[in-house]
Amino acid sequence: MNDQLPSPLDHWDDTTPVWTPFRSVPHSH
Repeated sequence: MNDQLPSPLDHWDDTTPVWTPFRSVPHSH
C-alpha cells in the first residue's frame, strides 16, 4: 500500500492543493 501512496501523490499535486506546500519543499530541489 505504501508503494501505491507515492504514486498517486505525485499526481495529486495538481489535484489537491494540500500537497502543494508539501511537494513544494522537495520540488524546490
